[in-house]
Amino acid sequence: IGLASCHDAFLAAPLVRCLLSRHAEVRVAMVGGVDAPAHATALGLPDVGVMLAEVAGTKSLAEAASHAARIVSEVAPDVVVTLGAGPFALALGDVAHRADVRCVRLEAGDRAGDVRDRSRRLSDHAADRWCVRSDRERAVLAQEGVDEDLVAIVGSLTRDALAAWPEQAHDQGKHVWLACEHTASDVLEAQVGEVCAALELDLQVARPADPPEQQVQRARAADVIVTDSLGYQEFADAAGRPCVVLAPA
Repeated sequence: IGLASCHDAFLAAPLVRCLLSRHAEVRVAMVGGVDAPAHATALGLPDVGVMLAEVAGTKSLAEAASHAARIVSEVAPDVVVTLGAGPFALALGDVAHRADVRCVRLEAGDRAGDVRDRSRRLSDHAADRWCVRSDRERAVLAQEGVDEDLVAIVGSLTRDALAAWPEQAHDQGKHVWLACEHTASDVLEAQVGEVCAALELDLQVARPADPPEQQVQRARAADVIVTDSLGYQEFADAAGRPCVVLAPA
């Protein structure tokens, strides 16, 4: 299973637990720093021996392809599963195809209608089997030429992951969780802060340096989530939280 980020470990955890319960041998490769395995475990991923795809940050497709080829050669998998977008997911799917190994894509068919879709589309089409959240994502893939018979509707991985996440006591006042991947700025944060102050709501902001498990905890406890992220939109829906969606700049 190839994960493009620590957050993907949270989504992959239910699948890994299911596979292990069926006595499958599972290996996980993920993009991240040396602390990534510890974060993955804190996010609920079972201890299956995480392989780091890199340490510094794979940004080029050539570098990602080198890591992917090494991992597939070392593990010799029967099936490769990819999750998340970016060079590593695309490279892993391509390497699997060249090695004649089946590649299953999770969370396929997500489209936001902007430039971010290019990476998602490329990662999706590097696979030869697809798992989607609903009929909507299945229809998206069909419009892009994917055989619907090869697409399985499996529901929300986020909902499954949250179901296993321990419920926490709400020990603080009402707060808004601001999590931006593409529109983050000091001006935006100040504007949202003014609105929150007028409504007597505390504002908490997702920072890149925050541990991912801490971000999940704070988002789960939020009364409102404000985001431009598809992932957090799904998170809000799965957690039953109101969500204000910011359009990307």
